[in-house]
Amino acid sequence: MAILPRKISFLKRNKKINGFTLIEVMIVVAIILIMLLIGIWAYRLQLLKGRDARRKANLAEWQRMLEDYINDSVCYPEGVVCGSTTGKSFEGYLSEIPCDPLNNTNYNYMYTYVIGPGCNKWYKIYTKLENENDPIIAQMDCEGGCGPSDNYNYWIGSPNVTEVAQLPGEFWPEIPGVPEPSPSEPAEPGPSPSELPTPSPSPSPSPSPSAGELPPITDPQNCFNDGEPICLFNCTPSEPTYPGCCGSCCSLGYRCDKALNKCILDPACSQ
Repeated sequence: MAILPRKISFLKRNKKINGFTLIEVMIVVAIILIMLLIGIWAYRLQLLKGRDARRKANLAEWQRMLEDYINDSVCYPEGVVCGSTTGKSFEGYLSEIPCDPLNNTNYNYMYTYVIGPGCNKWYKIYTKLENENDPIIAQMDCEGGCGPSDNYNYWIGSPNVTEVAQLPGEFWPEIPGVPEPSPSEPAEPGPSPSELPTPSPSPSPSPSPSAGELPPITDPQNCFNDGEPICLFNCTPSEPTYPGCCGSCCSLGYRCDKALNKCILDPACSQ
């Protein structure tokens, strides 16, 4: 009978615990999520790079079509729209003019040319690449955006165009939903000599007394009312004429004189 308890004790000591702890499960899930996110990001990057490659190829196709067109028509067209060319001026050059892979407000092909009568001798085509880290964007001088509303970052043009900025007379439509870039406001021109306003004479301030000189009497108004001082400070009422009393309603260098009932010169008030 003693053998059975010994066997049970042996089994308990050698019992194996199967399964994972909670921390182990959380680590495995975190690793799987990180790998999944990396995979999604890499897949998305490949998708947008693929669309960008298609945009570059499409614009090259537009360019070939336009060069064939000018060889036959002498002038470039005043507008190109993607889609079927059946019954249009480009019929015979391409069965269908390619559109942007997304073809919406932000991602489209923008054909620009010079507005006005006469033969159109140049053009530009703008598009927007999704991979904003593509080094060709800097080569195109399109870092921060270029073209109408700065909505694009890649462009091609006719062989005689090398400037990405808007040329004189170039048609740049406003892109709906895309705010126009705020150009730096030029400094407002000043008025011409004939438009300069006539300066109004400003009141000359009361001259401050210089050493040994007191200003003229400019406040001859009464500074007492029925024998009572109106606007005096630092007064000594016991003195009948207030010789040391400088009035705040008198100019610098003056004091109110009770006998004369007006401001009089007083060197003590010029300090």
